[in-house]
Amino acid sequence: MKKRLIATAVVSGLLVAPYFAGKLAQTEMENMLAKMQNLPNATVSIENYHRGWFSSTADIVATISQDLPEQVEPLQITLTSKQILQHGPILWQSNGLGFGLVDIDYNFDIAHNQNDTLEFNHTFSKDKLDSYVRIGFTGTMTSSMNLQAFQVSTEQGTFDIHAMNIDSSMTKDGQLQFSGDWQGLDFSEFDDKVLSIGKMQFSADQQVVRGDLLSYNALTVGDSNFTLASLDILGPIESEKISMKDLNVISTSHEKDGLMYADADITVANINAVGQEFKDFSYLVSFNKLDLDVYQEFQNVLVSNNAQQDPNHMIMQIQALLPKLLAAGPELKIKKLGMQTEQGEIASQLNIEFDQDLLDANNPMTIIMALKADANGKAPVEFFNAIGMQQNIEALIMQNMLVADEAEVKFDFTFANGQALINGMPIPLG
Repeated sequence: MKKRLIATAVVSGLLVAPYFAGKLAQTEMENMLAKMQNLPNATVSIENYHRGWFSSTADIVATISQDLPEQVEPLQITLTSKQILQHGPILWQSNGLGFGLVDIDYNFDIAHNQNDTLEFNHTFSKDKLDSYVRIGFTGTMTSSMNLQAFQVSTEQGTFDIHAMNIDSSMTKDGQLQFSGDWQGLDFSEFDDKVLSIGKMQFSADQQVVRGDLLSYNALTVGDSNFTLASLDILGPIESEKISMKDLNVISTSHEKDGLMYADADITVANINAVGQEFKDFSYLVSFNKLDLDVYQEFQNVLVSNNAQQDPNHMIMQIQALLPKLLAAGPELKIKKLGMQTEQGEIASQLNIEFDQDLLDANNPMTIIMALKADANGKAPVEFFNAIGMQQNIEALIMQNMLVADEAEVKFDFTFANGQALINGMPIPLG
């Protein structure tokens, strides 16, 4: 008898639980969309929400507007996500058997108001886009998107967009992890291919430190990695062609005492441009002591003025915020910017910082006196001769902007106490 009562209670709980899970899932979705309001040039809403006992359906509609040059009517794109929600606590719809609040399976429809100039398939059904979201009891969202190749035709040409896969996880406390790959795209004018983007791979582990992950002004810190196998821009003649192979971008950032410290390392194995071949391109940069609170204010100013279309008001607000941003003493350090050419090495570096002892937040004019900068670089003369810039280089040497040193040209720049020097000679300001 006791076992029968226990079994009855378990079955009753499993039957009742989906109803309450459905109510919680609806509240969770409404809360998430509330955080996505005030997006620049976009609106997001829930339409046609029908909640059942074990499952629900809903349409999430996002409308994006953008002014286009030489067109009276703005481009308006409406993205509709038609969602089927399976209520927990036992889930199996999206990612195999598991426990959680809800599984969301969805398709996309896209509509736009430029029918005379843009043609593409409007419905991304399951054979084109397979995607799901699972929301756990703690609010953690895991998702996966698998996009099949498709084609977009315009008046200018045809885009062949290749397959993409993205997996992500987002927690209530603002941790975001994602990884994926995209097989790239090709763009052709008539029968001639003019652009080809190769395979991309990307990943990130980020933590929200200001705002909410779904809000327009969220700020995150953490690690990220991006690779691009190749990029080819094809021209009618060889000198107009540009190609790049093996781009790698590694970035990392963290917060300390309200300030962000960030580093980025960008490398490219091979670049072909202006009829020259470049190897081992390297760009190593650090940006330190960025006041995150003030930076978020900058974001809010830019977004609000984008809606108001009042550039003068925006400039005044930015001018008021700039001394506050510089009060933390931000530093920009380009530790290395260079590459190998057939003629030799090109290399340069730059440091910019602000002396907090000389900076008065109430007097913007002190920014010039507080600014400290130094930069130097070198390059082989034969490189500029090879690309037809010999006369330009000779003119810069005559003006003391460059210094000839055997087979190289060099420069050395400093700025301190309101005075700029190039190769030891003062440069008049203004």
